[in-house]
Amino acid sequence: MVSIFVGINEVWRRFDSDDPTSDEQYEADLRALIEPFTRTKLVLVEPFLLPKDEAQQSWSDELAGKIRVVRALAAEYGVPLVPLHATMNAAGTAADLAPDGVHPNAAGHQLIADTWLAHAGGVVER
Repeated sequence: MVSIFVGINEVWRRFDSDDPTSDEQYEADLRALIEPFTRTKLVLVEPFLLPKDEAQQSWSDELAGKIRVVRALAAEYGVPLVPLHATMNAAGTAADLAPDGVHPNAAGHQLIADTWLAHAGGVVER
């Protein structure tokens, strides 16, 4: 089984290094990760952001495009999708779950695991 959880670095690098990744390039890169595993139990996980400040609030549009790509590919390949962005944001703030907005603390990791199991746990049993 393979779980693919990528995308927030592509967002982050646009803002901290002026190194944008278009949604089209992100989709091509994600497909390249998926293709070797099409005969494997596969799960796609949305990237998430818990904005820690106003600067990170501005990342929302960029992140939304990456989330749309992940959702579309999950549907296309017929694999489980873990809707992490909305779940994390509904559960708390960066201070609660990911102090820098991106890298989870223990509580954030637990929420990711619980969310993964709720949405993709059945794939383990297939």
